[in-house]
Amino acid sequence: MHSTRRALSLLIWATLALLLSVLPSSVDARKKMLIYTYTQGFRHYSIPTATKVVQQLAKDAYPPIDTVHSEDPSDFERKDWLSQFDMLMFISVSGKALSDNGAEALRKYIEAGGGYLGVHEACDALYQHHWYGRLVGAYFNYHPQITHATLNVINHTHPSTAHLNETWHVFDEMYNYNSNPSKWGKQYLITADEDSYKDPVETKAERASEQGSPHPIAWWKEGNQLTYNPHLKVGGATDPTKAEIRAGTAGRGGAGRSFYTALGHTNAMWNDDAFQQHIMGAVEWLMGSPVLKSSSATPPENAVGSDYDPSAPTPSARRRPSSTDIAFSSHSTLVSGTPVPFSKSAISKSGASSLSLTLTLSSLAVLAATLSASLALLLSA
Repeated sequence: MHSTRRALSLLIWATLALLLSVLPSSVDARKKMLIYTYTQGFRHYSIPTATKVVQQLAKDAYPPIDTVHSEDPSDFERKDWLSQFDMLMFISVSGKALSDNGAEALRKYIEAGGGYLGVHEACDALYQHHWYGRLVGAYFNYHPQITHATLNVINHTHPSTAHLNETWHVFDEMYNYNSNPSKWGKQYLITADEDSYKDPVETKAERASEQGSPHPIAWWKEGNQLTYNPHLKVGGATDPTKAEIRAGTAGRGGAGRSFYTALGHTNAMWNDDAFQQHIMGAVEWLMGSPVLKSSSATPPENAVGSDYDPSAPTPSARRRPSSTDIAFSSHSTLVSGTPVPFSKSAISKSGASSLSLTLTLSSLAVLAATLSASLALLLSA
């Protein structure tokens, strides 16, 4: 009798321990992103809106992303401060956005594999640090007046463009650059149809001689973020100087990921569903870099980012809407009204999240049945 009760008691305790092990942790390890918006040159009125939108999108993401917003360049000078972040989002920073020490910290962060997302005027900053031009892809040259324009989406496999149609009609500034981003290995996702708007400043041939053709709008790169070829000159102030090379500040390597989009001038653009998905698709891709500390139990030495959590859910892949989905318009708000959103967070929470919930509930049902049977046997013994 006593041996039976003892065996059943042990079975109950073992079942309870297993039950607790499958319950979700009350504190989830989250990836972390810095939103940096300091300006020393032109300041976009849309920066407050952009910041709030990104913070909310990160909060609603699956899994949620922690954000820190800074407009203080001295934050970059704090010892190892940047190493906590999986990626940095520079939203329309301008001018000398960092001190020399802060820029050095940023360079070392990128060299350690940290992620970088530049938005809109982020290409109009840190001209005195030529490696930054290579990180972004090119420095800003000029833009004509804000305009209605047609963009060509030339890659639909990237999470930042998977939701878009072949063309995207926007009301934004069409940026032009001092050099060709593809010469630094940038892979184009979106280009501008230069016949869809007027640019009285330069001819097509002049623009092509500076930034190449087609006209780049959004691009990505993985690995070798700051690497340069001393025998190949790209121009546009992106090549390292002899002084930088001698001082060891020219920048090298950088196994992580970078992304840049020229869009994001207006409040309306930041409130546009298609643009929000464009931004969060880039964030999803950057957060998935395999060289981040959060991506592996055995990350590269000196890796940056949040701590690795093997139980953390993996963000669901983006998918294009099917014929059964709500119709989606890829037109910008100011062009054709507010589009019906094809929400990534809705997909995630009704897809990957519900799947894990179903599995957890199934496990709980089995364990509950086992526990009930054990209690029945114990009471009848």
